[in-house]
Amino acid sequence: MLSCRVTDRGPDYVVLRLAGELSWDAQSLALERSLEEHWVKDGVHRIRLDLQDLEGIDLEGVAILVELFREAQLRGKTLTVERARGPVRDKLLTTGVLRIMGPRTLG
Repeated sequence: MLSCRVTDRGPDYVVLRLAGELSWDAQSLALERSLEEHWVKDGVHRIRLDLQDLEGIDLEGVAILVELFREAQLRGKTLTVERARGPVRDKLLTTGVLRIMGPRTLG
């Protein structure tokens, strides 16, 4: 079961924590539409997805993240993924998503 909750919010950013499994199912697609509607189209400029509690992701789930990333870019926003671990981190590394959507570091 996939869930999403706001864990932090500022004037120009929001942190959303995903938990469970991200896949191409009705729940994940509903989450994608909800994220697009409430955050990508909202007044925030930075959307940070905290994946610490995400237990699994398949290629369809990766596609959902990529679509959200593209939609955010089209609207002049940034969308990053943070704190992925275990198999989720491995999948994001293998697909190149972590390189593109991971948090930027200074230095």
